Amino acid sequence: MRPRFSVTAKIAIGFGTLMLLYLINVFFIYQTLRKNQEEQRKLLENQTPSLRLIEKLQNQITQSRLLLKNWAFVEKESITPDKLKLLEIFDLEIPYLEKNIQKLYDQWPSTEQVLYQRAEELINDSLIVLGKEILNILDKPEFYNDTQQLKAVQSLMDKNGQLAWLTNKIESKLAILINMQQERLMASQNRMQTSIEKTRSFLLTLTVILVLMAIFIAVLTIRVQIIPLNYIKSVLKQLGKGVFPNEKLKERNDELGEIAAAVNSLVKGLKEISTFSIEIGKGNFNWPFQPLSEEDILGNSLIKMREELRNAAIEEEKRKKEDEQRNWATQGIAKFSEILRQNNNDLDELSSNIISNLVNYLGANQGGIFIKEEEGDEIILRLSAC
Repeated sequence: MRPRFSVTAKIAIGFGTLMLLYLINVFFIYQTLRKNQEEQRKLLENQTPSLRLIEKLQNQITQSRLLLKNWAFVEKESITPDKLKLLEIFDLEIPYLEKNIQKLYDQWPSTEQVLYQRAEELINDSLIVLGKEILNILDKPEFYNDTQQLKAVQSLMDKNGQLAWLTNKIESKLAILINMQQERLMASQNRMQTSIEKTRSFLLTLTVILVLMAIFIAVLTIRVQIIPLNYIKSVLKQLGKGVFPNEKLKERNDELGEIAAAVNSLVKGLKEISTFSIEIGKGNFNWPFQPLSEEDILGNSLIKMREELRNAAIEEEKRKKEDEQRNWATQGIAKFSEILRQNNNDLDELSSNIISNLVNYLGANQGGIFIKEEEGDEIILRLSAC
């Protein structure tokens, strides 16, 4: 036996499928947005600030090298804006940048952490120490008059000097770190862009699927539900006009199938009623007929009508027989009264007329009339006519 799928179940399955696809769409969008938000959070809270801080630190290293060279080769006064700026870089700005970088440092990849640690060690243990030593030496104006010591300090800042080598090494490490962070930042942006593109493609594909699914469900509903329902409606309209359908309705395993079965049962019952009525009209009161149910008003009324017509026919037949008997007796009396009136002078002729007409009237094979006569004391019967 096939499982029963009601119309409600079929509609629920169709719209449930659409709802499932919609929920999948919502879930995918939510997951994509969540991933993008996480990537964006990393960009805003770590990657972009980290890159900006490293770039600023690199600029501070470059600026400190230039200020040191300027102090050694150009400015000979003890206090100038550039000298104050250099002190600010060593004492405030570089420590401030390192402190902020440390807040973001834990979320970096291990390779970037190692690279930054080496650069930071060079900055704190070498560059700042060397820079402050040079500052302490150059802080005295009379130092610039000592040519030998001045050349020794300036040699540290030459192209091949210790300060140049140290700053170049730090800048190189920071440049590599900046490049790595830029690549990581670009990778995050690419992942976000790829995710957005995938989401766009998925949404487009799912939208097309939803539209096609909606069209399919609409067509299927029209074909499976609306068309059979309209056909049943047309059959009922024809029944309302007294016209029976030529074919049985298809009985499916749902509510429409139950309606079709009920209509088929109704049509069958009406056809049986029609045939029964025709046979009753012909006087065939023994034609078999079974009402559709105990509550079948029309069928039970026809059964009652058949019994009443049967009784009426019996009464009519009985009445006809009685009328025929009365007519037969009346006609016979009149006929034989006329015979008696016409031949009352000749007894033998009268007997002959009576017996011949009586045999014919009764439909008998033969008959005779005997006349009682007395001869002396003896009584005899004489055949008068036969």
